[in-house]
Amino acid sequence: MNDIHNRSEPRSIYEATMDAKFGIHYNDMNARLYRRLDFLFGFIGLFGGSSALVAAIGSYQALGIASGAAIAACAVIERLVSSTEKALKHDDYKRRFGALVARCSQLTLEQIDQELITLQTEAPSGFHALKVPAYNALVKANSQIKYVLPQSMWENIMERIA
Repeated sequence: MNDIHNRSEPRSIYEATMDAKFGIHYNDMNARLYRRLDFLFGFIGLFGGSSALVAAIGSYQALGIASGAAIAACAVIERLVSSTEKALKHDDYKRRFGALVARCSQLTLEQIDQELITLQTEAPSGFHALKVPAYNALVKANSQIKYVLPQSMWENIMERIA
């Protein structure tokens, strides 16, 4: 990507609008990923609970210990990650960036940039590995295929999960 400080031409409203659209894509990908994590935690909890029941009924001590440990670990991770809350926050910021995009044609560059700074500062932190996939989704959605960036293996994996 170009370094904004080493440019000969000034920043345009089109570029500012693209930055706001990036916020839509990035927050959407993060919200989907957090919802999938929430599903995974729920699945592990339900599956682990069923396994614990089977272990208790059938006197399978090893299964009971393993399922109990999985449920406990999942509960701790779920509590630390707060995936449901983070998905909701990312959905909210996706809408906020969308509202900015809808108003961009009525705003000056300075007004757009001011709102972008506020949104970017207040938005929840997301997965860094989703930045390039979100950028690529943005340029593809805007028919700018020549600007697609190469992705690392980790970024490809995260994109597929999201």
